[in-house]
Amino acid sequence: MRKIIFIAILSLLCIGVQGRELLPRKGTNGKYGFVDSGGATAVECRYDAARGFAGGFAVVRLNGKYGYINRTGTEITPLEYDRAWGFSEGMALVGLDGKWGFIDTAGTQIVPLQYDEAGSFSEGLAPVKSDGKWGFIDAAGKKVIAFKYEKAGGFSEGLAFVCLNGKWGAVNRTGKKIVPFRYDAASGFSEGLAPVKSGREWGFIDRNGAEAIPCEYHTVSRFFDGLARVTLNGKYGYIDKTGKAVTFVIYDWAGEFFNGRALVKSNGKYGYIDKTGKEAIPMSSSVQIAYEKSRM
Repeated sequence: MRKIIFIAILSLLCIGVQGRELLPRKGTNGKYGFVDSGGATAVECRYDAARGFAGGFAVVRLNGKYGYINRTGTEITPLEYDRAWGFSEGMALVGLDGKWGFIDTAGTQIVPLQYDEAGSFSEGLAPVKSDGKWGFIDAAGKKVIAFKYEKAGGFSEGLAFVCLNGKWGAVNRTGKKIVPFRYDAASGFSEGLAPVKSGREWGFIDRNGAEAIPCEYHTVSRFFDGLARVTLNGKYGYIDKTGKAVTFVIYDWAGEFFNGRALVKSNGKYGYIDKTGKEAIPMSSSVQIAYEKSRM
């Protein structure tokens, strides 16, 4: 029975990984390359570090410099950047000598390395910082929202959180204020709701800025599949979009839901629960072993 549970859990944990074409792997020479889902070598182990593929490209590092390869292992850029992020909407954020800009999937620099800080593109816009203030540019590098904010996050569901005078609010793609600047922290929208922090506690607001779930949790995640993970007094649980508890806040650790199930930990053992809070696979050491193997 333990063997059956182990195999079932390991299969569930590998679902997301198996969907990707290539995976980073450290070779016996201490270098990194990529293998396919069957374990066959796809890119020889020759890099000092490698990240997973995103948008058809992977970030690799050699001799302290970063660049990008495609799935055939061809380097689309020289390995010349001090920092590099994965592609998002066909653009990748790169840094050199303390300045940031963007390249396209051909490796061409579209936005010059001129910004002090920046975030990746989302919904056609990217937050960038110049002369101590944040604003937003489009994929052509054109300024779309004025540089006047102390901090800025990316767009999600048509809105981006920005900070002004120490408080967070949200603006739309034209820069119009939609959510007043009254929160101490905030994260992006997901499924119509966004986490916001007031004082030391977190809750959720809707896209009009109205409180949807009171700020009463120590931490919260975004909503996925209709549920959000929350913590109170060091314990984890889940709520739905009305704020109703789907599970008691009793777990020592909890993951996010995937394919209708979430991995949870209690008393040193792991198990899976479904979206109603019922055990889908009971807590056991077999589940714990499978989880630990999946992280190797």
